[in-house]
Amino acid sequence: MVKNNAPMEYLKLFRLQTGATTALAAVIGYMIIAMQVNYDIRSLELLLIFIIGIFMHIFEFVLNEYMDVDVDRRSPDLAGKPLVKGTISKNSALGVVIVSVALSYILTMLFFFDLWTLMFLTIAFGFGSVYDIHGKRFAGSDFTLALWIFFFCLFGASIVSVKFTPLLYLVAGLGFFQIVFNNAIEGGLKDADHDATAGAHTMAHALGVRVKKQKLIITDTFKVAAYSIKLGHLALVVMIVYLSTVQITDILGYIQLAMILLLIAIILYTLQKFLNQVEFRRDELKRIFSVHEIATFFLAPILLLPLLGITTVLCLMALPLIWYIALNLILYGKPLEPRV
Repeated sequence: MVKNNAPMEYLKLFRLQTGATTALAAVIGYMIIAMQVNYDIRSLELLLIFIIGIFMHIFEFVLNEYMDVDVDRRSPDLAGKPLVKGTISKNSALGVVIVSVALSYILTMLFFFDLWTLMFLTIAFGFGSVYDIHGKRFAGSDFTLALWIFFFCLFGASIVSVKFTPLLYLVAGLGFFQIVFNNAIEGGLKDADHDATAGAHTMAHALGVRVKKQKLIITDTFKVAAYSIKLGHLALVVMIVYLSTVQITDILGYIQLAMILLLIAIILYTLQKFLNQVEFRRDELKRIFSVHEIATFFLAPILLLPLLGITTVLCLMALPLIWYIALNLILYGKPLEPRV
């Protein structure tokens, strides 16, 4: 088969449409500690952390594509993936993984050399690798992947100081729960048609989720798991509010509270909507998931409004949203439906 190693194929392999969200985990960690200890935030440092985050994202998702290619071949919906259709070879994908890891360490050692920072980066890479290599072999591996983003947030914070605050841990926890939910619940539903037949051992499969004659069968046990994970996430939101990140003293405080309540309403509405799907329509599920994930991510910067300021919060919300929609349109022709 002739390989077509066009740049667009590599961007699809990188799943770059969600790259900004991954990168901002470390950026937000950095900014929380910087603002709390009155550290002079430098634009160059923010840019470098973001770039390292993009390399971290590429590493995680390309290695995942590399390890899951045989499983992905079982789904007609995934026939357009670069490794599945053969436009990029597995050796080339493995080379991308190695280069991404190498560049992450080179940039960190050149600009942020510190043993704690290198340790958190290594731990993040370690948990990401364990999930990618063994994730389909045991149910609940999604928690391992979530630790990847948790420690990557701490990596960003450690560039400023390793005197971590409760707020930092809680915000990193938001990322942890979002990844668990995204991978175990949303990923389990959208891949329910082929994971089981390919021998993948996921939480969704273990809890009885399956597709039968294009009917999506979602068990009560799976719904309980989904609501439990989401309630854990929202419990952290309440704890962050308790730390007085919401200050109802002026119009901005009321707007912040209204935004938090609106986002929670969207999260709960989309949650019940996809947990009550009857027909297995992958594209429709992905549209609902996209709205759910955007609302979930927006909670973190909104909660940090008094600390970071409105301009920074608006940038943290606009960047990943514009990035996601623009790359989806470029790569797949639809704003909320990546072919993943």
